[in-house]
Amino acid sequence: MNLSNAVKSLDNSIKVYESEKAIDENSLKLDVIAAGVIQNFEFTYELAWKTIRKWLAFNISPSAVDDITRRELYILAVDYGLISNEKSWLDFNAARNNTSHNYDEVVADDTLAAAQKFNIEAKKLLENLQK
Repeated sequence: MNLSNAVKSLDNSIKVYESEKAIDENSLKLDVIAAGVIQNFEFTYELAWKTIRKWLAFNISPSAVDDITRRELYILAVDYGLISNEKSWLDFNAARNNTSHNYDEVVADDTLAAAQKFNIEAKKLLENLQK
């Protein structure tokens, strides 16, 4: 799956989640849909940062991204206009990591909020990559 399709899938899952939540906040379906949003977020985030890394390696140099931290990668991405704020992307990284290490209702709620913010930033990344 390419990044464009992953972002579209995340966006669609968020729309379905918000629609169901507006109908019934206590719906059993809402938990299932929320799990789908979180899975879409995890997958799309992974694909996004790897796409950033590939773009920077191709457009700058492979050595520019060898052995750099995620923070350094995002700072470089800001410098080249791919993303606007490395702090947000580090927050998305933390949210992604939380889902694989600890999963409860609080983590799920935090991850849903992060997914909604990430959705906006992922769309901006796609626009910037297409320029």
